[in-house]
Amino acid sequence: MDQETKDLLHKNLEITKENNRLLRRVRSGAAFDRIIKILWIAFLVGIPIYLYFTILQPIIGQVSDAAKSVHEAGAQVKTTGVSIQEQIGNILDLLPFSGGESEQAQ
Repeated sequence: MDQETKDLLHKNLEITKENNRLLRRVRSGAAFDRIIKILWIAFLVGIPIYLYFTILQPIIGQVSDAAKSVHEAGAQVKTTGVSIQEQIGNILDLLPFSGGESEQAQ
């Protein structure tokens, strides 16, 4: 081999080694980027789940309990209202001038 061919082979070897170093850096950088991306996605998914279980779930439970108690109170008011209407009707039936059953019989 002549000197020029040896020089070209030597330069080719140096360029190939440098290319391999750069390629390894690129691959390791890509792997690092994938790991960071996975951690970021886990963070973005994990934070709302964590916030739901620590903050929102107790609040939603309290609101649900309050809604149930309001519903129960409404049912109790309705029952009380019907009971009051029946009692007023009974009182009015006992009065002679009320226009109750005694007037209807005449």
